Amino acid sequence: MAISTTKTFNLDIGDLIEDASSLAGFDAKAGFDIRVASRCLNLLQLEWSNLGINLWQMEEKVWSSPSDGSIVTLTKGTSDYSVNEDTISILDLSLRTDHGTSNQVDYTMTRISQPTYSSIASKKQEGRPLQYMFDRKEVKNYRLAAPTTRYSVFKLWPVPDESSKYSLVYWRMARMSDASGNIDTNIEVPDRFLPALVHGLAFNMAKRSDVGNIRAGAPILFSEYNRLLSMALEEDRVKTSLVLSPRAHRSV
Repeated sequence: MAISTTKTFNLDIGDLIEDASSLAGFDAKAGFDIRVASRCLNLLQLEWSNLGINLWQMEEKVWSSPSDGSIVTLTKGTSDYSVNEDTISILDLSLRTDHGTSNQVDYTMTRISQPTYSSIASKKQEGRPLQYMFDRKEVKNYRLAAPTTRYSVFKLWPVPDESSKYSLVYWRMARMSDASGNIDTNIEVPDRFLPALVHGLAFNMAKRSDVGNIRAGAPILFSEYNRLLSMALEEDRVKTSLVLSPRAHRSV
């Protein structure tokens, strides 16, 4: 008997909602409101962004202009540099000199807290930037009649002492793409997380149901969802060795 050679199985949004509806016990003919199911899916993705470092959300970026995405260098005397609005958090930041040349060098920068940054008296001191504060802004200011986009920013110290020399290179966690559009589109989640995603969606749909027996089954779905999610998270980690070396201190 021949064995399949394809490794492309995936579920589009329609498949996810259909499978979750079946697990939750909804009548196949009645179905579940697609808009509500899509909203549950988007909320589940936002929930997963709070789990910690998801490897598939990590990416390396060279600081670029938010308007057109072009790579730009830092400006002498300027401390604030905005990042893309879909940035959830910053994992590492390095200062790069002479980007793209044979003299390119990366220097690791130290992240400091808001109170530490506030305590710096000479915020306009110029030099090679050594430290940064990541100032997380709200994406939208809903207090305004017409909400405007606001970007999170790096606040550098010291501020750059030269223009056209320094660049910022950072690893970030990016927000997942919305589960929107046509139901035949795929969702931005690795295939190994699909079983947990289906059960998590089924749980979120069941707990919103006004049908007694469906809502009563929500705790069972939640238990299975937690089991599958724990398995996927255990696999989705950096598998490197941790070496601890003791350091001896000698009294003088």
